[in-house]
Amino acid sequence: LEAWGHETLVALSLEEAKELLNRNNVSLDFIISDLRLSETMDGVKAIKELRDDIGKEIPGVILTGDTSADRLEYINQAGVSVMHKTVHADDLSTILNEILV
Repeated sequence: LEAWGHETLVALSLEEAKELLNRNNVSLDFIISDLRLSETMDGVKAIKELRDDIGKEIPGVILTGDTSADRLEYINQAGVSVMHKTVHADDLSTILNEILV
């Protein structure tokens, strides 16, 4: 991502992501998250919460190995893109170019 000119913030939890955003006073162009984050939090919920906090519909990408129709529909209804693991750089670049238009 940095090689493509994007500044990155890496967080291990939603709370850490919020702290980094507050501390660094940056605006987000997009959010990439794994689907499974913890027993009580997933990437869809985390993206929604960050969007709500910021007050802006920031594009999101969920990374997952899950292929169940229910999970994919859940991701789709949240208005975020999905990429199946294993993620390749050229595929990620394509998705980012599509959502950042």
